[in-house]
Amino acid sequence: MVIGFKEHFVVSILSGIKQHTIREDKHNRWKPGMLMHMATGVRTKNYYQFALETCTRVDKIEIFWAGTTIVIFISGMQICEFNTAGDFCNFGGNGYLNLFQLAIKDGFDGVDSFTKWFDKPFIGKIIYWW
Repeated sequence: MVIGFKEHFVVSILSGIKQHTIREDKHNRWKPGMLMHMATGVRTKNYYQFALETCTRVDKIEIFWAGTTIVIFISGMQICEFNTAGDFCNFGGNGYLNLFQLAIKDGFDGVDSFTKWFDKPFIGKIIYWW
């Protein structure tokens, strides 16, 4: 199945830094074992398939905000709680580290760019190919 990406993610995908993508999946389409035709310019004359990968896993992700605190659940388990104003909220370890790892593996530069992108509550899927 074709999955589109912004061009700035291509290098991090090809280098193995970006190992998953966070998407809405309203129709529950993504399943382990599916081929992922990774492309830019989907549905345009600039379509370019830059990689072919296999989906290895799909998890539910929920992102919630309470003021300046972001709380993230993956498959129902809270992985982090982090106050973006600079106060760390440790939950089962270092919340910042868990959020940083999630952000990097999703192709962001760090926590700041991740929390700016996901600046509202979000429920969707993490689609892995690593």
